[in-house]
Amino acid sequence: MSPSTASKHACASSSTAASDAAAVTAAPPPGPQQPLRYALAIHGGAGVINSSNSVWIGSAMEGLQAALDAGHAVLRAGGSAVDAAVASVVVLENDPHFNAGVGSVLTASGQHELEASLMSSSGSACGAVTLLKQVANPIVLAKHVMEHTPHIFLSGPEAEQFAVQQGMQLVDNASFTTQQRKEQWQRYAAEQRLAPADEIVQKIGGPADAAAAVAGPSAAAADGSKDHCQTVGAVAIDSQGRLAAATSTGGRTNKWDGRIGDTPMIGSGETLISTWADTNCAVSGTGVGEEFIRRAAAHDVAARMQYKGLSLAAAMHEVVWQSMAEGDGGFVGVDSDCNCVMDFNSVGMYRAAVDYRGNCVLAVFPDEVQQEEKQDDEQQEKQEGHGK
Repeated sequence: MSPSTASKHACASSSTAASDAAAVTAAPPPGPQQPLRYALAIHGGAGVINSSNSVWIGSAMEGLQAALDAGHAVLRAGGSAVDAAVASVVVLENDPHFNAGVGSVLTASGQHELEASLMSSSGSACGAVTLLKQVANPIVLAKHVMEHTPHIFLSGPEAEQFAVQQGMQLVDNASFTTQQRKEQWQRYAAEQRLAPADEIVQKIGGPADAAAAVAGPSAAAADGSKDHCQTVGAVAIDSQGRLAAATSTGGRTNKWDGRIGDTPMIGSGETLISTWADTNCAVSGTGVGEEFIRRAAAHDVAARMQYKGLSLAAAMHEVVWQSMAEGDGGFVGVDSDCNCVMDFNSVGMYRAAVDYRGNCVLAVFPDEVQQEEKQDDEQQEKQEGHGK
């Protein structure tokens, strides 16, 4: 199934918005008989996506639809934005097509190190975890950190001990490995002429050429995507106006063991790098982690709304197309008026959105939504012509 077909099939009542950046638009406040107001947007990563691999993309889009359905069900039932965002991300963490949970990329030594973050507009509550090797759903652990500790950020074995205390079962690290990721890791090693895995770690911190080799940027996965693609995330606003953002990832292929990316990073001044939620907006980012860290990218979107008075679409567009280098990635976001915005400067971004009216977007490449709208317009004109 091609991505375009998957999109049309899954989102039969596709949005009539003028652009993907405002794909699900706001409506007036509900009256007594109107439904609960909410919106949800999710992503499965931005990067270099091979458009010719329709089988892989079709399967990934089915997973994206399942994740959208999971979060949508929570919001439709009057649930919280936090629970909706987490529900969507859990589905993506369990799907081997994405770089989070099962299907995560491998580190230089052939291990998986996972990370996730979660933020709510309610009191700026947030939780983050990193360097996880045995937690199947890092986003669930981030939620436990947010709700059941006085802290914000936990890492490594101690974070996994806390997971056990919260009733989570630890899994074997190998359970995250897929054949596609193993082959991707092997291609990186071959391209960079790396030593065997047990020698790679010894090189870390060594000569600059060894460091560059471990970081090797060019090998493509079986689906044609580059290593920074397929981080997952979700943003939501619930019927009570609360916003939340959640992001989860396995990081970058052949990253140094112990590398911490942008996904879980909470800096000083309440700055979240890839995940942000306040009373104005919720944002989740995906792309080249180091670039998101340098720019405090997700918070930058929120700051432009707050201090420049920009809309979410305008603020996100400025960050994506002016602050970030081309190909760095993108964001999904929702604002307090139930607008969903999805913008990126890479070849593609797995993305989907739905609102309380049932408007839905499911797409990968930049022009898909516009193409579908054009097809819908042509079909409507044809039907009107037959009626004359």
